[in-house]
Amino acid sequence: MKFLSNVPPVRVLAGMIILLFFFASVSQNKGELALWAVSIQNIFLVAVSGVLAEFITRYFFLAEKRRVEDKIIRYGILLLLFSSKTPSLLFVVLSIGMELLRTFFRGKIGPTWNPVALIALLASFSGTGPDWINVSFSPSIPLFSFRPSIAFFIILPIAGYVARRYNKTNIILTAISAFSICFFAIFHKSPLPIIIESTFAFFLLVMVIEPRTSPSEKKEQIRYGLVIGSLLPIGMFFHLPDPLLLSLIIGNTYQMTKKWFSNAGSILGKKRN
Repeated sequence: MKFLSNVPPVRVLAGMIILLFFFASVSQNKGELALWAVSIQNIFLVAVSGVLAEFITRYFFLAEKRRVEDKIIRYGILLLLFSSKTPSLLFVVLSIGMELLRTFFRGKIGPTWNPVALIALLASFSGTGPDWINVSFSPSIPLFSFRPSIAFFIILPIAGYVARRYNKTNIILTAISAFSICFFAIFHKSPLPIIIESTFAFFLLVMVIEPRTSPSEKKEQIRYGLVIGSLLPIGMFFHLPDPLLLSLIIGNTYQMTKKWFSNAGSILGKKRN
């Protein structure tokens, strides 16, 4: 993708999010004007409530200004995770909650947890979690003996390219390997049908490698990928609420805890010296 080499990866990802939402809307809404009206209403509610929450946090708590591309990605992922059947009020709560989590749960370089994943997981525990239908829309494309959603063939090259630009491939490869081994050990069947599905691809290539909540050092990337990839099949086995998001938040928590202990050790070492 040499033609994208001069385009910032965040813009490439934002463009892919818009493309996915458009195709998902076309697939589900077809020619029903009422359904298109609901989709437009959801975009409006998520964007307006999110921008309003950002304005309030910036004005009263001096939070940092968000780039337009970051907003498109966060709001877009939220709209992709939750279907148009989601109650309108819930979209407002999710968008505001996401901005509040991003503002108040932070480390030195960014949010402690992936804010979209955390607010969606909290919704799952309350019984109104995401259905991921907008990242697995029809038609499906024959691939050997499998039929993945056409979304897979959009996500894989574009998000994979962005992941390589962000130098996050170690996370992806480690997470896939750990998931495959643990899945086979627990369920005694091939993990390939899940790996080549668009939901898994979107989760791994977009949400897991989010730059500000995933590690940049090679060793930490491998550990991070191991945690997420190993925990996912366990969550599936025990039917935990949204094992995808749960494994990601646990991975974020592991990363945060390790940084905290590392920083605490450095401070203690300086005081002793």
